[in-house]
Amino acid sequence: ERLEKVVGAAMRIAAAERAAADSRRRLESTLVELAEAHARLQEQAAELELQVDESQAVATELEQSNEHLQEMNTDLEAARNEIETLNRIGNTLASEHDVERIVQTVTDAATDLVGAQFGAFFYNVVDKQGEKLTLYTLSGAPREACEHFGHPRPTPVFGPTFDGEGVVRSDDITRDPPYGQL
Repeated sequence: ERLEKVVGAAMRIAAAERAAADSRRRLESTLVELAEAHARLQEQAAELELQVDESQAVATELEQSNEHLQEMNTDLEAARNEIETLNRIGNTLASEHDVERIVQTVTDAATDLVGAQFGAFFYNVVDKQGEKLTLYTLSGAPREACEHFGHPRPTPVFGPTFDGEGVVRSDDITRDPPYGQL
């Protein structure tokens, strides 16, 4: 009986060792599978990170493209408005016979095209005192608003116009260096 107990115990120990060895093999196999799965997950995470970076780059490009398209649309709208204005001037020139209306249309259109608040067209008149500029058309303000200014004189501000050198354009005539000089 004792021998049976020893043999039984040895068999149980052998069975426990086999079970432990099987558990170790299964555990090692599971650890290998987990390591492989972890490596695959790390690869997928790296790929996802690259995809996120690429997506962000594409999003930035799309944003820049949209901004560029908006700028182009703004430019196209401005060009369309300019063409319409020039077409309106051409129609007036072709159909109108009243010089004052033609000059008023051109003054209004030029004022609009350059985005000015006011525009004026003067012409030269020779009188007893010599040459002076006379207001012919005004755009952006009623004529009465300028009547108290009197006639422009050949001051440095209007010198280029009096001398036939060119047109005077100013964002704010009161801030131009020649303003107020005699």
